Amino acid sequence: MEQWQAGNGDATPYEAALGNALEQIFDAGIYDLPGIVKGLNRMGVMTPDGQAWTEAGYAGVMEKLGR
Repeated sequence: MEQWQAGNGDATPYEAALGNALEQIFDAGIYDLPGIVKGLNRMGVMTPDGQAWTEAGYAGVMEKLGR
């Protein structure tokens, strides 16, 4: 990942795991929000607070991580 693709500094272990999972989902040709959420849940990648993903939760986490 190039520095301009993410926030400041190095990714946390959680951010790295989430990024890897998202790459796998996108590589599988899944780009719609319901499919992304389903993929993360199927892979066992939880939200930062340990919950299953929802569409609203995904949007909120992406907004927070993008700052």
